[in-house]
Amino acid sequence: MIEKSQLRVLSLDQKRRVLMESGEYGEVVHALYHGGSQPGTKREIGPLNFVGRGAVRAWCLLTGTIKTYRLESLEIVAEDVVAPLYDPELDKRTRDRHP
Repeated sequence: MIEKSQLRVLSLDQKRRVLMESGEYGEVVHALYHGGSQPGTKREIGPLNFVGRGAVRAWCLLTGTIKTYRLESLEIVAEDVVAPLYDPELDKRTRDRHP
C-alpha cells in the first residue's frame, strides 16, 4: 500500500489506487482540490466509487454530502499539510447572494 504521508506528484492511475484502497479500508483522504468553487483548498474525503476513469465520488467530511472530484484537479497530501480548509459556509453565502 502507498503511504499517503510520502506522496508527491501522482499519476492518475496512482491516485485511483490510493483512493480505491482508502475507500476499501474506510480511510479519510486529505487532498488539495484545484477545481470547484474554492480552488486550492484542503478537502477531507471518503472515497466511494469512480465515475469513469477521470473522477471519484466521495463523501465530503466538511459538508456531509457526496461530491464528485476530477482526478486531474485532486492532489493527495499528508494530513499535516498546511493549506486553507474548504469553507462550506462561503459557498452558501455566495449562493444566497446570487439567486
